[in-house]
Amino acid sequence: MALPSRNVHIIDQPGDLFNAPPNSILIHACNCAAQKQPHRLAGRALLIPPPPPAEKNPTAESQKQHYISCPPTSRLSSGYHDPFDELLHATWWSLNDLFREIAAIKGVKFQDIRMCRINSGIFNVQWQFTKAVVETVRLKEEDFPDGSGNFPATDTVAYYPLGTA
Repeated sequence: MALPSRNVHIIDQPGDLFNAPPNSILIHACNCAAQKQPHRLAGRALLIPPPPPAEKNPTAESQKQHYISCPPTSRLSSGYHDPFDELLHATWWSLNDLFREIAAIKGVKFQDIRMCRINSGIFNVQWQFTKAVVETVRLKEEDFPDGSGNFPATDTVAYYPLGTA
């Protein structure tokens, strides 16, 4: 019997993307224009772990320990970005890849996932289109079992724009 799955759900909430609890994942889309073979990166996610904690004189800032994810949603940059449908297609694949990477990390209890309104800046995609695509991403219960997996307690990816509203 297959375990149920659920879709990602986004809560739009103004606030500071970086004011997240420790062991949170911060997501900001990028392009892969500087790469020699950008077509190989589109649709993949990069998940960067936090640096090791500071040994001497740890500060509150050094203890935040955020994971950073950079899902490339365009092979090109700025005014020369990929077409609308290719951006959304790469967004879907990138976030699926990101959740697979999160599931593979053992021994970390992630607290929150925060994302700015990806694609809506220099790629000029209206937020409601990207949001609709992100909310079709399926989270499999076998990858994120309740109470024992890496995924936050809710299946929510929260949007927090830079700065406050």
